[in-house]
Amino acid sequence: MNKNYTILCLENSRSDFILIQRELGKSKLRFHLEQVDTKQKIRACLNSNEIDLVLIDNRLPSVIGIKALEIMQEIDSNIPFIIVSGAMIEELDVNGMRLGASNCIEKDDLNRLLPAIESEVRDNELRQKERQNKKQLILTELRYKFLAESIQEVFFALDFNFRFTYWNETASKVFKKTDVIGKDIIEVFPSWTGTEMFWALSESLKTGRVKPLNFTHKLKRIEYFKGKVYPSNEGMCVLLRDVTDESITHQKLERLNNELETLLYRISHDLKGPVASVLGLLNIVNCDDSISKEQLAVMMKSNMDRLSLILSELLDITNIKTGKPQVAAFEILPCLKQVIKNLERHKGIEEVNFHLNLDEELTVHSDVVLFKSIWQNLIENSIKYRQKGSPNKVIINGQLERNNVLLSITDSGQGISAEVRLKMYQMFFRGNESSDGSGLGLYIVKNALEKLKGTIEYDTSYKHGARFLVTIPSKTTTPVLNG
Repeated sequence: MNKNYTILCLENSRSDFILIQRELGKSKLRFHLEQVDTKQKIRACLNSNEIDLVLIDNRLPSVIGIKALEIMQEIDSNIPFIIVSGAMIEELDVNGMRLGASNCIEKDDLNRLLPAIESEVRDNELRQKERQNKKQLILTELRYKFLAESIQEVFFALDFNFRFTYWNETASKVFKKTDVIGKDIIEVFPSWTGTEMFWALSESLKTGRVKPLNFTHKLKRIEYFKGKVYPSNEGMCVLLRDVTDESITHQKLERLNNELETLLYRISHDLKGPVASVLGLLNIVNCDDSISKEQLAVMMKSNMDRLSLILSELLDITNIKTGKPQVAAFEILPCLKQVIKNLERHKGIEEVNFHLNLDEELTVHSDVVLFKSIWQNLIENSIKYRQKGSPNKVIINGQLERNNVLLSITDSGQGISAEVRLKMYQMFFRGNESSDGSGLGLYIVKNALEKLKGTIEYDTSYKHGARFLVTIPSKTTTPVLNG
């Protein structure tokens, strides 16, 4: 070793100091010994030098020796010290041992001093390195934590056994989990077993490479995440970004594009049908005088009615997709009665009895045009898919619950099969091949309710027909219009 060890010797006897100096000269280690005997010199040396060890003579005046121990604790409590003792145990010896003296050597047995000093300076070096390593580790962890917490995305770390070693604040907020450190990932998230997340973690651990990650997680809704898994010396780190809004927007755009393509195709097909029929009838009239004007009028009216229905429903779709809800307060019961009255000429309505179980004063702040469109289509379907040739019942219930109006329409008709229910809200979908409808009714209902921030569900527990459950906010943040 080439290091020069500095030892502070608290000794008021010059001859004893020389004896100690001579004893240390026998060592292969290089020592620089400095004698001090006052409180001022002790403080000055401790402040100005890097001291490796302190030797304290227990025969110093008690006040100086004890003060020296206090000064050492104040300036650097990690400096080791050895008491060089006289024959009798003094107060300084007791205080020194209590404060952590490494040893107590009698002056009559100085041959024990050198081995004790050599052992202590070596042990102290190891302790210093250990303290330095701990300090470095703490600093590294602090820097790591600072960097991790400054990341606005979800960030967490796992060890090689897939146990959480770090979990940042964003992760806690997003996943609503806090107490995860030390726990297995599947213990915390059982639903991640066998998912893209678990596959990416396993592959990154196995290959030691960064793996891209795209996965979904069910919270209040399905959340979409995109990120990467990074291998590390301690396991792996995961950085995730919540892309739910982006994914939903992308899905909506895809759906709108698909609907547009379908719409364009069906417009050309459904509009062309009635027009072609009318043109065909006109050609027949020119070639066949046997067809009466009455017959021609009935057939042409049928086709025009069909054309008018298609155009009316397409206009409804346009208004729903592009318009803003015109919110006003209105009573629900009179509105439903008006819808039923407007359908009084609908084929088959005479076979249906309506029962409206609503409070006459039940009021909603909403768009009355969209509301009527929703219920016209629902009621029209109940009439259209009735049990033909027998009495049918349609029951509409409604009540206010907290901030929503809960409505239901129940019929005793044909019901809707599980297969049809999967597609019934799609544009131009017809659940019954014998239907002469446009296939837009429930599509309009679904989109109108979404515009009003409402919902619709089919009650699968009802087996004697069909039942739809409709929820509409009782009030909206849109300013109420006077009228």
